Amino acid sequence: VNAAKTEADLTVSFGNLTIAPASGGVVPINWLGRQCVTLQTKSTINGSWTDLPATDAKSSTNYPNAGGNQFFRLQKRNNY
Repeated sequence: VNAAKTEADLTVSFGNLTIAPASGGVVPINWLGRQCVTLQTKSTINGSWTDLPATDAKSSTNYPNAGGNQFFRLQKRNNY
């Protein structure tokens, strides 16, 4: 993971996304773990976001570190 900072902190009403430095082949990622909130990822700034459905309503994951750039965000879906 290549980032301007080794630890990013983005506070939003459903997130507080924290990405720690890669360690042991994974990137530790933590957030508040709200219902209908899913982690998304992409490998290029202009690429499409990919949902990580297993993260819905969770508060952390250890994302595999494949090297290179990786971008993350939290996406809140409407709860119908």
